[in-house]
Amino acid sequence: MISLSQLAKLLGADLRGVSTAIPAASAETAAPGDPPIAGVASISRATPQSVVFAADAASFAAAVASPAAAVLVSAQVAGDDAGVRKPALLCAHPKLTFARAAKLLRSSGNGPPAPAIHPSAVVAQDAVVERSVSVGACAVLDQGVHIGAGTEIGSGAVIGRGVTVGRDCRIYPR
Repeated sequence: MISLSQLAKLLGADLRGVSTAIPAASAETAAPGDPPIAGVASISRATPQSVVFAADAASFAAAVASPAAAVLVSAQVAGDDAGVRKPALLCAHPKLTFARAAKLLRSSGNGPPAPAIHPSAVVAQDAVVERSVSVGACAVLDQGVHIGAGTEIGSGAVIGRGVTVGRDCRIYPR
């Protein structure tokens, strides 16, 4: 985890709505009003330690009403509401910045599981699984599947016949 103000600096975003006068000693002991951030989330799955993004006025309103710690949003969408009701990380391209935040927060946490194929996973004989891949419990890799290096296939995920998944991806069920 890192503090919201640290995340803003790393992303090059303009942080509004958080008092950063007292720098946080660490993410676990963040200054009041500068919450620790553990990850990114969709608006519907937001937690008080996650960041969401808003691409338009409707999603911005939903993001502000969500439990998320902060919203990645463009200045045009946020307008005068930036940081008023919820901290906002202003950026030119919120969706791209959201992806960068996801990658950054994943690498600052516990990281991906160790490369392995769970014993309960079903993997077709002709499936190609490159190095450093993690396949979770009850996952299915059908015939002709190709999984790129560094990818994580979550428990219960199904990769259908002939599908190619690139490098360093995270696949979840549903």
